[in-house]
Amino acid sequence: MILDINKFKPNDIKISDKYSSNLYKFLKKYIKQGYNKVYFDPVDNYDGHLIELDMNFLPLANIYIGNMNDADVIGNSLSKIVTGQNIYKLSCRINIKDEYIDITDEFWKRYEEIGRCLFIDHDGWYQDVNNTRFTYTDGTTRVCNWCGKRESKRIEEIIKHKEIWE
Repeated sequence: MILDINKFKPNDIKISDKYSSNLYKFLKKYIKQGYNKVYFDPVDNYDGHLIELDMNFLPLANIYIGNMNDADVIGNSLSKIVTGQNIYKLSCRINIKDEYIDITDEFWKRYEEIGRCLFIDHDGWYQDVNNTRFTYTDGTTRVCNWCGKRESKRIEEIIKHKEIWE
C-alpha cells in the first residue's frame, strides 16, 4: 500500500483538526524509510490483560507506527506521536512478531474517514481550542465535524453519599 500522507495534512500544520498535526509531521519525516505500518498491541499497558481489537475506537497506547524488521518493530507509539512526546525519536520493540497485529490498511482507511475520532473519544481528554470539532444544532444535539456522529445530550442526576466520622 502506498500511503499519500497529504490526505492527512491539517489545514494549519501547527494545529490539529480532523487530522493530527504531530502524526502528519512524523509521517512526513519517516515515510521514505517505510515507517508507516500500523500495529496493534493486544496486551493492555496498564494491567497486562488481553484487549480486543475494535477498529471503531483504538486505544492510543496500544497502537504502534513504524516498520517490522524480522521480529522487531522500529517506530513510535501513537500516544507519544499525537501528544508530541519524543515525536521524532524512534524506539524498538523486540520479539513481538507473533504478538502485534498488523492493522495498517484498515487503520489508514478509517483514519482517512473519521480522523482523530478513531482514537480520541468525543467526551475524552481532548478539548478543541477553536471549538471546530462539533456543530451544535440546538441545545441538546451536536454533530461531530470529523466523523459525522450525531449525539444527543442527556442530563443525569448523580447523588453521592459520603461517610464522615467525627
